[in-house]
Amino acid sequence: MISKNSKEKSLNNDRGQVLIEYILLLLIGITIAHLLASKLTGFSDDPEEQGVIIKRWMNIWSAIGKDTPDN
Repeated sequence: MISKNSKEKSLNNDRGQVLIEYILLLLIGITIAHLLASKLTGFSDDPEEQGVIIKRWMNIWSAIGKDTPDN
């Protein structure tokens, strides 16, 4: 027969493990989100270090800027 005291200890250990797992998953999610955001939209003066979206936007912007009006 399992005593009530040992059941309570088991529940407390499970709660602690759930909390640690939650914090670790949250940390992993935040890290992945930060990496994706910095790689996709990273702003920098150096064109080699800019994010993919920023590079594409600058290409579109320069193509529009080079357009000459029809004569």
